[in-house]
Amino acid sequence: NRYSEVELFNYKVDSKQKNDFEFEEFFDVKLDAEEVGQNLYLNPFLFSFFETNPFKLQERTFPVDFGYKDVYLYSSKINVSERFEIIEMPKDVLYNLPNNKGSVVLKYQENKNVIRVYLKFDFKKAIYDSSYYIYLKEYMSNVINIQKNTLIILRKKEI
Repeated sequence: NRYSEVELFNYKVDSKQKNDFEFEEFFDVKLDAEEVGQNLYLNPFLFSFFETNPFKLQERTFPVDFGYKDVYLYSSKINVSERFEIIEMPKDVLYNLPNNKGSVVLKYQENKNVIRVYLKFDFKKAIYDSSYYIYLKEYMSNVINIQKNTLIILRKKEI
């Protein structure tokens, strides 16, 4: 219900057992991109891990406890119609928390009108000292910015 503008089909869950550590699901999506003149603007992130930054305070005096280490992974393959050419792709991103206690990796690959998007960000510790709060806040701002403001620009080919 939350994504009524998105049409999902060919849904498949690929998990060996109900209690597997990894849960993978695969599906195809049909979504209309935003059209402005000859260009189409497509945000490759249909689903967001976080809508807003959970770190809202200016500072924090006690540790940040996630309860466990965590990894978020988003991977998609976008088939661009032959009627369009890819004009602009977002830049790859690599961002690390100090002392390598977390990283954001964003990569794009384009080959024959197929765009592959890969986003991974992680928290390599379950508990972060309060001195990391400002870094965690900036880190999450970057993740949210990537998910909300990343655009692929396509243009209709002249016929």
